[in-house]
Amino acid sequence: MEQAIKEVKRSIEYHKTCIKRLSLGMWVIVLLALVSYILIVTMMGIEIDKLSAVITFAVEKGVGELPKDPSKLVFAGRDNNMGYLVLAMFAAVLLAIFGKMRFHLKEFSTNEQRLFDLITIHAANDAEMNSEVRNKLLSNSAVIKSSNDPIINLSSETVTKISDAVLSRIESLFRGKGS
Repeated sequence: MEQAIKEVKRSIEYHKTCIKRLSLGMWVIVLLALVSYILIVTMMGIEIDKLSAVITFAVEKGVGELPKDPSKLVFAGRDNNMGYLVLAMFAAVLLAIFGKMRFHLKEFSTNEQRLFDLITIHAANDAEMNSEVRNKLLSNSAVIKSSNDPIINLSSETVTKISDAVLSRIESLFRGKGS
């Protein structure tokens, strides 16, 4: 019994450590996405300024003239979707991290319930315990186990539904191209 309790506690610690690492990794990914997006937007601004300087120089030297439609001057910034691509890749990595985190959260909560049950059974095996108290302890444990009330974790369920929807959409796109 003691060995089983130690194993469950070890498993709880393992999943707790994994959850902490994944949380840290998630925030690192979010910060990297933010920094990457800022860098890409800054680089696009620099490129647009360079393009503007080249066009101005060409007009001053008489090599060319300014286009009548000013929207043609900003085509480089408008047509470049690199920032969105980077953000989409970071979002995909975050969805993978959320999936792993959800697994570890489920295992963590399952092991906590197992630990509670093992400790209850261990306490009920005490020879000095009154039989009425022992029966009450074991019956309460059975009532908790047989409860069919769903435990809803809104954020976990939301992430799962979003990731399932995204994955099914990607899968349908690949099936459509393969057909």
